[in-house]
Amino acid sequence: MENKLFRGGMIAIITALILSSFAPFYTTAESDIDYIQIIFQDTGWVIPGDNISVIPDYNISTNFTFTATAGAFSHTYGFVRYVTADWSIINNGSNATVEETSPGLIKFFSGWKNGTAILKAEWNGYNDTVVLTINSSLVSYYLQPIWNFIGIPYGLELNASSLFEKISGCTMILLWNASLQDFYIYLPGTPDFDVSGRVILVGVTNYSIISFPANSSIFPYVSLYPGWNFLIWLREKPITAEEIYENITGCTIVLKWNASIQDFDLYVPGSPNNFVIRKGEGFLVAVTEESVWYA
Repeated sequence: MENKLFRGGMIAIITALILSSFAPFYTTAESDIDYIQIIFQDTGWVIPGDNISVIPDYNISTNFTFTATAGAFSHTYGFVRYVTADWSIINNGSNATVEETSPGLIKFFSGWKNGTAILKAEWNGYNDTVVLTINSSLVSYYLQPIWNFIGIPYGLELNASSLFEKISGCTMILLWNASLQDFYIYLPGTPDFDVSGRVILVGVTNYSIISFPANSSIFPYVSLYPGWNFLIWLREKPITAEEIYENITGCTIVLKWNASIQDFDLYVPGSPNNFVIRKGEGFLVAVTEESVWYA
């Protein structure tokens, strides 16, 4: 009993010391807020001084969505805390919208018109803006830790090493070889490979957005092999998982990666989850026989 009480007492003392060590930091940093910035919402545990993914100006596609919030910063300490800002948007040719989904958190939608949208956050006399240039000739991806599926448009002459350098906080790139039913892996220093027109799996540590020019005039065919195949949807009109299933010979399952929950959305016949696949999105199909898919 004495040992249990002693260990419990020590845990309480250590916990109190840790918490008290943060208290002066919070108090000092809170009184030393110098500016705010528009940032990506980090779903992990964030404390003052952490590196936060600030949202820069971006070129993005139409019909694109991402979530954001605002953070208070100190010149001395860096990030202090999240704040509940007032949000507004100025459209120049575009029809982008901003919607508050919960206190302090917003969803930005780029709309369907080309133009420029200025997203603005205001809090306690501070403000920050992000300029978003919206173009229907792009395909954009909202990257979230840890894994993301990206469909690379055809004709870009892009390899894994150059893509690795373009993505903030990239840790690994995986390319599925359907004929071998195995991955090619790229890390700095390993053999490079072409990713143009392919669906790849990207590991990242940071929130960010990446965009590619989308050549909507190229709709190539892809050979499908028994087992799993990674595909990309290239057309303007979205398609449902059920439509994919019904148009691929020997298809048994359709999967789409959901980066927000780090898990797959799954469709099989009779499933209520008939999810939508939009332009540029990658997905997986399991098939029982060889065939050809016309993207």
